[in-house]
Amino acid sequence: MRIPLNSIHTMRATGAKPRTSEDGFAVFVVIVLLAIMVSLAISNNVALGHLHRELRLLDKRHQKRYESEKATNAPHAAAVASTRERAAGLSDSSERPPKE
Repeated sequence: MRIPLNSIHTMRATGAKPRTSEDGFAVFVVIVLLAIMVSLAISNNVALGHLHRELRLLDKRHQKRYESEKATNAPHAAAVASTRERAAGLSDSSERPPKE
């Protein structure tokens, strides 16, 4: 479809301004701003991944530390058994009538 040459002259006469290089510059600025926003979003995701990995490592260290403290603070099985026997002996002797 061909546009008649006289219609171009009438558009300019009616107030429609011709395209300038400023329109292209505005598009360029918008594209640059979008690129900056995308790079910030990607860098935030990368930083979040690093923090998540570090948090998992800290959690594993704390679990190991807790398990070792739990093992060292736990009484030995023999000590628990002798304490139960003594407690059972005390409860048995308290049920007996006192000797005269």
